[in-house]
Amino acid sequence: MSVTFRNVSRRFAARGGGAPVLALDSIDLDIATGEFVVLLGPSGCGKTTMLKMLGGFDVPSTGEVQLDGAAIREPGPDRGTIFQAPTLFPWLCVLDNVLYGPRCRGKIGEPERRRAAELLRAVGLSGFEGFQPLQLSGGMQQRVAIARVLMNDPRVILADEPFAALDEYTRRAMQELFVKAISGGERAMLFVTHSVEEAVYLADRIVIMTPRPGRIRAILEVGMPRPRDRASRPFLDMMSQVFGLIRDDEIDESEEARKQVA
Repeated sequence: MSVTFRNVSRRFAARGGGAPVLALDSIDLDIATGEFVVLLGPSGCGKTTMLKMLGGFDVPSTGEVQLDGAAIREPGPDRGTIFQAPTLFPWLCVLDNVLYGPRCRGKIGEPERRRAAELLRAVGLSGFEGFQPLQLSGGMQQRVAIARVLMNDPRVILADEPFAALDEYTRRAMQELFVKAISGGERAMLFVTHSVEEAVYLADRIVIMTPRPGRIRAILEVGMPRPRDRASRPFLDMMSQVFGLIRDDEIDESEEARKQVA
């Protein structure tokens, strides 16, 4: 299985008839089965747009996003997306939300129910199977959304800052769950975050994006075995390298703004 972004750009129409906004420019990226790839960059650089195009919720203005050589034009069960905010069905209980995918495929039996129970236990929500989403905190709802995506066993998992609403303890537990989700080498992960530490902890490769228009500034191979020690010298050195590239972008952007004012 392979994911390909080939010469992908995305323009959005401006409000009030102004010039179109170039959000992404000339993106080339390949993701292989078993890879955990993290997109890191400032707000507005097109990270979420890349996720939406791979998920089939948006299409490039130029170029193409492919899965196994076929252009992606619409959502499909081979890709599972976890958004920044939970997108649960409020009229379904926790268990039925997790079982929604199998139910749509007409496949609800004891194996599916056991798997759903395992996933709810993995995200720390055993005992909440009969609760409605509005009875849960925002962080708990997001954990249900994570379980629902994993229940569908997608070939590619797309995650847009999925842990932003979680406390630090739960965030780290979910990070471990995501690493385990690709450990079998049968699926790929494209993960968006603003956290350098999270990127270094999770990623096989970190894709650092420039400020808008989003371009790929650098792709770093993390190259550390798992589990990773956040206090180790290689971990801290990698964080320093990433921060250095981000600071370079901030300096370049400030210099460009100064020239425009002058």
